[in-house]
Amino acid sequence: FIDCFAEAGVMKLVLGGGEPFLRDDLAALVRHADGKGVDCFVHTNGSVLTKERLEELARCTPAALAVSMDGPDAESNDAVRGAHAFARTLKGLESLRAHYPPGFNVSVTITPQNVKLAPRMVELAHEAEAKVLLLRPAYPAGEAAKVAELMCSRDDFARAIDLARARAKELGVTVDAPHPHA
Repeated sequence: FIDCFAEAGVMKLVLGGGEPFLRDDLAALVRHADGKGVDCFVHTNGSVLTKERLEELARCTPAALAVSMDGPDAESNDAVRGAHAFARTLKGLESLRAHYPPGFNVSVTITPQNVKLAPRMVELAHEAEAKVLLLRPAYPAGEAAKVAELMCSRDDFARAIDLARARAKELGVTVDAPHPHA
């Protein structure tokens, strides 16, 4: 598939969930894509990161590695991702800090339920030593396609961004978010 993508002119490939770190050949895929001129972005839930896999991936660094979350605490995150997901993700963030020198981002899907929690997501990204906090609205795919309550309005998304940027300015955290009113 990577060869076909490269031949078609694809420049960006996102390797995401399921969970890309379940693949034994993740680093080989990233290396192959890079050799074909296709930038890989790896999105993980952080639940199965190992020192060995992270060190191997660091030798063929993807364009970016992001840890996907839905809230800054177990209650908000696990409501979407399942019981104990937050604890597993925190453990993954620790592994990334210890064994992935290129650095990582934290990616949060904004829903009506977590808009007000955006400043706390900034704090979590800061404490985790993430390079960037990515904020994205829920798209009608995966669980969000099945649960209408996960879709947020443009105004809610804008409010989350504004809240996050205010806290990020105080902490020196970079927030990457496509503001719908800018």
